[in-house]
Amino acid sequence: YEPSANFGNWLYFSGLGCDPKRRHFRSVSQGERWDPEGSYIQRCVHPLVGLGPLHTHRPWLANPVPPGYTLPCVDVQSQIKWVWRGE
Repeated sequence: YEPSANFGNWLYFSGLGCDPKRRHFRSVSQGERWDPEGSYIQRCVHPLVGLGPLHTHRPWLANPVPPGYTLPCVDVQSQIKWVWRGE
């Protein structure tokens, strides 16, 4: 673990810096691709233990929302549209 490299990588994928390319880390699609059952997420986010893969990767869609899970502070769908519109 190298803190300065990790910090730089997060900045790079968040689209900050002098690189003109638009990069956005899509955590939901990456999680579905590399952790389809959501076992890593459930190991780290305890309120999601016992949910199926769909709600592990998208807990804000669960009805009811799992106790102890905090809803996102932004509307996820609007952020997806923002990324693909190119703003």
